[in-house]
Amino acid sequence: MSTLPAGPPAPRPPAAGPSRFLVPVALAVIVASVVGLFLISDSPAAGVDDCIAQAGDGGIEVVGCDEPAAAYRVVGVLEDTRGAQSQPACAAAYPQTTASYFDGEATTLPGRVLCLIAA
Repeated sequence: MSTLPAGPPAPRPPAAGPSRFLVPVALAVIVASVVGLFLISDSPAAGVDDCIAQAGDGGIEVVGCDEPAAAYRVVGVLEDTRGAQSQPACAAAYPQTTASYFDGEATTLPGRVLCLIAA
C-alpha cells in the first residue's frame, strides 16, 4: 500500500465577523464626511468680479455689485495661502488690492484668499 504525499493545506475561508466589514464602513464614513463638508460649508463661493458684503455672523456674502451693501469687489483668488500671508500675497499678485478675506480654518494653515478692492 502506498501513500500519496500530503498536498498544501486548504486556504482559510474569509474572516467572518466585524473585521470583514470594518474597512468598507470606515471608507464610507470618510467619503461621507468629505462630501458633507463640501455640502454644508458656509464658505463664500465668490469669484473674480463678484461683489461681497459683510454678513451678520462676521463672514461675507456674495451680493450684486449694484446693491448698497456691496463693500468690495473680488479682483483675484489665491488658493493654498496662509491667512497671515493673505494681504502681502494679494498685494504681490494683484497690486490694486486694498483688502483681503481669508477663508480657512486657522491663519497658520493654508486656505482660500479673496483679494479685494472697494466696490
